[in-house]
Amino acid sequence: MPRYQYTNEYYDNGKAELTCGLCSNTGLRYHFKLRNVDAQFDLWVGSECILKFAPKDYGNAEAHRKQMLKDDEEASVFQVFSTLHRLTGLDFWPSYARYGYLTPKQMLVLCRVFRDAEEDMPTPPKVCLRKQMHQAHYRSFTDTEKGLVFPHLSATQKARWMFGA
Repeated sequence: MPRYQYTNEYYDNGKAELTCGLCSNTGLRYHFKLRNVDAQFDLWVGSECILKFAPKDYGNAEAHRKQMLKDDEEASVFQVFSTLHRLTGLDFWPSYARYGYLTPKQMLVLCRVFRDAEEDMPTPPKVCLRKQMHQAHYRSFTDTEKGLVFPHLSATQKARWMFGA
């Protein structure tokens, strides 16, 4: 039976196109590197299979994996704001970093900029529709404007606002 050692290295493909070298699961975005101690070759596996090989003294491998994925998501959201700033000079990052969401008006601006620049928005930021003021802003949007923002709402928000709540 070959012995594998977790190398603490991973690869982010950016798209869910990878395959696990152990279980052959497809549609993976992340690969984690295992080293075969006996034969001295590497095996790239998915985020579930890597948990089978994390050493006991490594600590909580699941927590490490979740933190890495969270950090990657935050970096992706920051990339959205960096692109916005590069294209328009607008800086929504301080507001988002403080509150954890964008207003519907800010999200509309963001969607228009990415649409007009013909760039994909990798990880859209969260939109707040809890406050009365934000709900009023969203209601005042034209159907075209709502069509830009709607795909970026959470599933709960979509369910509530699908029929013009």
